Amino acid sequence: MQQYKATAETQSPTPLRIIRHDQQRDDAGATKAVRPRLWRRYASFIFCFVVPVMLAIVYFGAFAANRYESEVQFVVRSPMASAAGQLSSLVQGSTVVRSGDDAHIVLAYLTSRAALRELLAEVPLREMLTRAPYDAMWTYPLPFRADSEQRLHDHFLRFITAKFDQATGISTLKVQAFVAEDAAMIAAALLRNAEKLINRLNERVQEDAIELARREVQASESVAIERQRQMTEFRMRWSLIDPVKVSTSAHQTIAKLALEAAQTRAQLTEMQKSSPQSAQIPSLQVRIAALEEQVRKEQLQLAGSDDSLAPRLAEYERDLLIREFAERSYASAMSALEIAKAEALRQKLYLEQITAPVAADHYRYPFRILSILIVAAIGYAFHSIVRRMLSAH
Repeated sequence: MQQYKATAETQSPTPLRIIRHDQQRDDAGATKAVRPRLWRRYASFIFCFVVPVMLAIVYFGAFAANRYESEVQFVVRSPMASAAGQLSSLVQGSTVVRSGDDAHIVLAYLTSRAALRELLAEVPLREMLTRAPYDAMWTYPLPFRADSEQRLHDHFLRFITAKFDQATGISTLKVQAFVAEDAAMIAAALLRNAEKLINRLNERVQEDAIELARREVQASESVAIERQRQMTEFRMRWSLIDPVKVSTSAHQTIAKLALEAAQTRAQLTEMQKSSPQSAQIPSLQVRIAALEEQVRKEQLQLAGSDDSLAPRLAEYERDLLIREFAERSYASAMSALEIAKAEALRQKLYLEQITAPVAADHYRYPFRILSILIVAAIGYAFHSIVRRMLSAH
């Protein structure tokens, strides 16, 4: 029994020492497992938050160049007629209204490569965009990128803003530059080129609206001249200025001869009754026969053969009708031309400047503190996302 107790006493401390050694090993392993997680957490905070914020502070504090802004406001207008059916209404009843669609055309032009080409011909734009050599985000050309028209256009679009207010019809153009005078110069040049665009649009509208009417006038004028020439040839061929007047005169002559013959016949009848043996009866009979013969000749000259006046009169009246129709067509074409000119004036566009571009006395961009705070907020949000992802693993 004593031997058993001694054996138990000598063997009992050994398991306790083994348990303590296992616990120490587990604690060391846990410590080693926590250290990488803490390192990753601090590393994500440093790389996601601290580094971006420090870079933002350095950039906006030391390298970001000041950008000045020049603003110009304008309205594109067109005179609108209150009634478009008569020339008088087109001339008298005209007002001026806003033209929203044409304003959008102007704004599209201001941001186009065509506007950039015209601007390069007027101002040293490339030189203006290189006046901030230490600002790698805004200088031109950007680092490690070659100079080209497409890249210049893409970079230039960062410096301009063109908007249209549908409620007021006012268009606003904002231009940025590293020098205040450069921004005002660029804005003024863009506005001048926009006015040139409006003038080109007006010329095209006038040409398109008037060209067709002018062609109709020329065609109608040619037809009218040709008809007048045919009338002249007719008069020269038949030696007749106006067959209608000749016919009227012939009818009057026939009527007079017929009346005189009737009066002479009545006188002869009366004399035959009152004085059958009168010596005047034969002379009256001869006079009546002469009058009737003259009436027949006059009638034959009017109608009765191919050489009579009737065919010539029919030809003349036909030519006269055609000439009158040609003259009316010419007059109608002239009226249409005048209306087309008035319509072209009605559709003419005007660019009215509301505010002139001026050089700013203080820079507008960048927003340094706000930009740093935005970078800090984005970095902290990204750090929170990374930390949750690490904690999940």
